[in-house]
Amino acid sequence: MNTSKQINEIYMSRAIGIIAVIIVHTLGSAVVYVDHQSLYYPLYIFLHTAFKFGTPTFILISSFVIFYNYYHRSIDRQLISHFYRKRLLYVTVPYVVISFFYFILKMDDLTSIWNLIQQFFIQLSLGTAHTHLYFVFISIQFYLMFPFILFLFKRHPFFSSISIIIGFVIQWIFVILYYYYNEQLSLFPVGKGSIALSYFSFYLTGAFLGIYYDKIIPFLKPTKAVMKKFFILYALLWSGTMFSIGGNIYLQYQLRANNTQYHAFIYELLWNMQTLLTAIVLFQISYLLKRVLNTKLTNLLMRLGEASFGIYLIHPFILAIYREFIMVNEYTANPLVYLFMFILALSLSWFIVEVTSKYFKFSWVIFGMLPKKRTNTENQQNNKSMYT
Repeated sequence: MNTSKQINEIYMSRAIGIIAVIIVHTLGSAVVYVDHQSLYYPLYIFLHTAFKFGTPTFILISSFVIFYNYYHRSIDRQLISHFYRKRLLYVTVPYVVISFFYFILKMDDLTSIWNLIQQFFIQLSLGTAHTHLYFVFISIQFYLMFPFILFLFKRHPFFSSISIIIGFVIQWIFVILYYYYNEQLSLFPVGKGSIALSYFSFYLTGAFLGIYYDKIIPFLKPTKAVMKKFFILYALLWSGTMFSIGGNIYLQYQLRANNTQYHAFIYELLWNMQTLLTAIVLFQISYLLKRVLNTKLTNLLMRLGEASFGIYLIHPFILAIYREFIMVNEYTANPLVYLFMFILALSLSWFIVEVTSKYFKFSWVIFGMLPKKRTNTENQQNNKSMYT
């Protein structure tokens, strides 16, 4: 029986994560096309790089929730069946449906029906129907590996205790092998970012946090007493986060504005440090926000976090419409254009998810399962998540 208590702060982290994702996707064209001499160009580089923690945060949170809910239960056929049923209905089915939506949207080759079917299934099997769908694609890969990792960690708890180290080792062995051998051997038909092994430090850090959550929870709540007690750890975590963000911004600006290039592993390492440390810091920020914000703002952020999966799936469509019919051209440097684009993508995507969930019984087919709205000032501990 699962006795795990739902952690509402997770939804706060998801809310911040989806905001970060939309900021990055909104500014994707700005960092490529805006004149590098523009007064606003450094701002776009700063925002586009600093907020790249969105999707990695979702990856870490997904693993955290899975291990938090499943590690302390007995492994049996019913448990595994329950796990895959949830992922099939509320992740894989929406992935197929939304992939078909983007495939039809971008389709420009009106050849035979059979050829179109072949193209769709190729894109579906590679996660390439649209660029952002790699996240769901790698999630499905990890779901296939999860029972084996769970069994290993439960059978040999020592491995779970060093899971963060294991995650880094696996990820970097893969990164190095991919960098030096994939082009010659053609080992993988997709890019490195579409393979779950590229994110194993996030998956297994999430696993560690989920497994040992009851022991590390004091560290995640940044009260004065806790910060004094764990001062060195806090200093290392926050200074490491700031250093990696600053270093990454500097490298990205030098690369894009001045075409100054460094070894690929330097970019990879700083990105890995920045996004992983930021994801952990977001846990702390979420607990802090939960404590200081009033109930209405807390519930609003939590609702955004609950709807984040659906928003993630549909927001590129809103951005595409904006760029096609509203935005003057890709070279505009006016920050108001991008601010409005961000607001429209977030608000309209959220509206679509909420309305679909409210009025269509089978909305989970498109956007996954969305909990019912909170109707009182409590945080409703009994709300069920599609990730449990």
